[in-house]
Parts: sequence; C-alpha cells; structure tokens
Amino acid sequence: MWQAFVRTLRCEGRAQARPAALRVLAVCLFASLACFLLCAQAVVHSGIDGAQSARLGFLDFLAAVLAGEGDYDPSLGERRAVPVGWLCVGVCMLLVTLPDPLHDPRHMQPLTMVLSGSRVGWWLASCAWVALCCLTAFIGIVAVCIAWGACWGAAVPSGGASAGLRLWEKTPELLGFDASAAAPALSGRGMGWRDVLAWLSCSWLALTSVCLVQRALVAMLPAPVAFSLTLAMLSAPLFVFHPWLVGSHAMLARSTFVINNGFSPSCALGVTLAHVAAAMCLGAAMTLRRDVVGQRR
Repeated sequence: MWQAFVRTLRCEGRAQARPAALRVLAVCLFASLACFLLCAQAVVHSGIDGAQSARLGFLDFLAAVLAGEGDYDPSLGERRAVPVGWLCVGVCMLLVTLPDPLHDPRHMQPLTMVLSGSRVGWWLASCAWVALCCLTAFIGIVAVCIAWGACWGAAVPSGGASAGLRLWEKTPELLGFDASAAAPALSGRGMGWRDVLAWLSCSWLALTSVCLVQRALVAMLPAPVAFSLTLAMLSAPLFVFHPWLVGSHAMLARSTFVINNGFSPSCALGVTLAHVAAAMCLGAAMTLRRDVVGQRR
C-alpha cells in the first residue's frame, strides 16, 4: 500500500500541478484584492491626510481575507454584510482540489487506481494531495497578508508568543462584523503567534475537510454536483451559528479571539478532525465500491 501511495501521489502531482498552481494563484489574487479593499476603506474612513493613523497590520489583512461573518441575528434588524472575500477564497479552495473532467477525457483516475495496485493507497494519496494543495493556498494567503502589512508600514512584532498581534479598532466595523472589546484580538494583550498559528491550523483543517468531502462525493457524483453540494456545506454557517458546521471554524470572526461566545481552538480542532475522519471513511468506502470496469465502458 505504501508503494501505491507514493506512485499515486507522484502521478497526481504530475497531472494536476499546473492547473492547481493556477488556482492557488487565483486564491492569492483574491486575497490581495480583499487586502486592497480594506486599505481603500481605511483611507476613506480616516481621510487622505489621516490614512497613516489607520494602524493596519498582518492580523487586519488576515481578517480581511478569512474573517467571514460574526454571530448575525436577523431579529435585531441589523444591516448584514456578506463576507464576499471569504466566500471567494472558499470557492477558489474548492476549485483547487476539484478534479477537472476536461483534463481527464480518458478516465485516467480509474486507470491510475488500477495501476497503483491498492485502492486504499490510491485514496490516501488523493487525500494527501488535497491537503497539500490547501496548505499551499494557505501559505500563499499568509504571505500575501504579511506583504500587505509590510507595504502599509506595520512592524511585525517580535518576541514569539509574548508579542501580541491586535486588530485595529476600526477593522471589525469596516469588515462588517461585531467584536468584543475585551477579546484578545482587540485587547491590550493581543493574540500571540501561538494563537495565530492555532487558529490558522484549525482554519486550514476546516477547509481541507470540506475539500475532502468534495473529493469523496466526486467518486459517486458528477463534479459540478459535488462542487455545488460542498459549496452549500461551506456556506451553511452564514445562516446558522453552530459549532458542528465546519465552515464556522474557518472564520476568524467566530473564534474566541474576536467574540466572547465564539469557538475555541480546541472545539474547532475536534470538529474539524471529526469531519476529516468522516470524509476519509466515506471516500474510502466509495473507492472500494467503485466500478472501474463499468466506468471505462
């Protein structure tokens, strides 16, 4: 099985590296656009002369890309700001890991499965490829946010976990989500680098689990249908505030670092790992039952 895993992962890399790289670049472009729009809003809010007073940093630009939506209550009659940037990044992440039928006209995936000699090894390699693509996209997002923070002139704190990263007090208002004044991201203590890495890890796992569900659904449904179902799964937290909706853990605005009733990293880790395990088991079951001969016909 180990040899099948290595062979399949190598084959996936050769076949999907170029389209995946282009889609990862699209994720970075959307992230850069979200950062630019935050800068534009800060300039308009502070005025041209007071633009330097807008203390935007790495965490602000990260929120512009991955903040999502806070705890929205329609009964309060508040104006809703749909997190377009977060949705665009999520859609691009799904497209990064979506098998393209136009690049598989000869059903190379079933052929690769047969040649690998192990269906389980083939599926594990496919999961590893999905996780690697999502990790690459996240590294690109972090690099974009660091670059925008450097261009804005914000100093990156040094000193490890003791150095606090804080949101500018106007950032939640500009991005359209509520934040608790005593939350770590806005208080004097700030978020340590360990907090940021913990949240980024949970967010990566959350989006990876959704992409794994999509990869499992592709085994039994057409790719457009699988994409639509997983997009609905990713967008469900926009309508319901619940910890079992995995998309909630990909939103910074719903973490305990921003709101008091948010989801902690331990809760996010447990939910996302449960979704990852369920997606891998579902995909393995579908792979073992897949009729390769009938599909080739």
